[in-house]
Amino acid sequence: MHISCDLDGVIVDHKRNQQRLLAKRGFMMPRAAITKELIRSLLNRETHREFKRELYGAMSLRAGEIRGAKRALEALREKGHQLCIISRRAQDAPFALRWLDDRGFHEIIPATNVYFVDADEKKEAVCRKLGVELHIDDSPEVLEKLKTPVHKVLFGYKNSLHPSATFVASDWYTALAYIKTLPRTA
Repeated sequence: MHISCDLDGVIVDHKRNQQRLLAKRGFMMPRAAITKELIRSLLNRETHREFKRELYGAMSLRAGEIRGAKRALEALREKGHQLCIISRRAQDAPFALRWLDDRGFHEIIPATNVYFVDADEKKEAVCRKLGVELHIDDSPEVLEKLKTPVHKVLFGYKNSLHPSATFVASDWYTALAYIKTLPRTA
């Protein structure tokens, strides 16, 4: 099966850096409370753009890994799945590629299988070109725009249902369990 996944929020954990950037702007809160929706509600449009520029720039090199991401991707590769990353971080691609390289992810997903787009809707064109059958993303808005993947996993959510997803996975363990139930394709 050809599987694609998003980078930020699926492989890269920005929570600690988000917490730092929010504190810098006067918002003190525990990491567990931070969501994309909360950040958008706290910051005006321009401040939110600045926040994202800081978060995905050089600061991103200090971000952590989503728990279990590397092991899960290794397991999928070992089962013969074709893996790629499709990220909207086109403007900050060098930082993203360095992060992946520094943590050994390029041994699992080579840099040639990492695609950067500048808008969410452009992820669909990459999925179509590659014949992606399953996509994992932490954004319901992205999943709504994808037509090619038959299976769409909404990652990092606690709810068990979401209209844009065929499955909702709170973590990599549940995502892997779901993928194992799917029929193998040629």
